[in-house]
Amino acid sequence: MQVVSSCFSQTGSTDGNPESIECVLFAPNFPWAVFGGMDQNLTIWDLQNSSPRFICNHGEGVTCLAWLGPSKFLATGCCDGRICIWNCLSGECIETFKGHEHAIQSLAVSSNLEFLVSVSMDGTARVFEIRDFC
Repeated sequence: MQVVSSCFSQTGSTDGNPESIECVLFAPNFPWAVFGGMDQNLTIWDLQNSSPRFICNHGEGVTCLAWLGPSKFLATGCCDGRICIWNCLSGECIETFKGHEHAIQSLAVSSNLEFLVSVSMDGTARVFEIRDFC
């Protein structure tokens, strides 16, 4: 087995080491991988060209990811308790959900693609309607 592509965190921490990459997913209908980490970026990686399609600044560390079905939309969970919905064709954040006081730990999309559930280190779970994005 050989490495065919590599991508690195875009920024370093205060001690000069790269920030960690926390989460990764393959796109269901596009030749992309997406990953997020403590460098406060969401990277949409083009697998065919082995290069970033977009590097989207999140403002805080990205802790988890969820595709909104087979659409072009992706949800990211953040260290500050926000959830952002990204249009991966344009690299734009099109919606932000709030309600948590601490870092998002996990995201899940319902099988009917109508709801996004988030859980946080604040001890809560929140349910958001997402049918407009699927």
